[in-house]
Amino acid sequence: MKRALKIAHWSVTVLACIIFTLSALTYFFRHDDVSETFEINFGFPAWLVYPMAVAKIGGVILLLTKFNRSLTEWAYAGFTFMMLLAIGVHAMNRESQIFAPILALTLVIMSYFTWKRMKRVVAND
Repeated sequence: MKRALKIAHWSVTVLACIIFTLSALTYFFRHDDVSETFEINFGFPAWLVYPMAVAKIGGVILLLTKFNRSLTEWAYAGFTFMMLLAIGVHAMNRESQIFAPILALTLVIMSYFTWKRMKRVVAND
């Protein structure tokens, strides 16, 4: 069971990290397009694009290394809030791109709960 749990955890974690990394890279390399979307479609200020990209990359590093439990918890919380906001914004604008944040949120939640379960299983051994 411990091995299957580890495989499940790392599978969903890596998939979530790939989504967030690609998103952050898009924020950096297509800044003008993303800024325009943020301002015109979503009503957010364009200056949020770079801090969100940096936060995503920092969160990805924390999820993959898990070097500090408290910071890892904050990374999970940050990704959860960010994806809930993204789902809400896409839904309010009736956009078809709502699938990506729903998938990312699902993967983050699965990663979090398998991580917690792994810690419980290891502690009980």
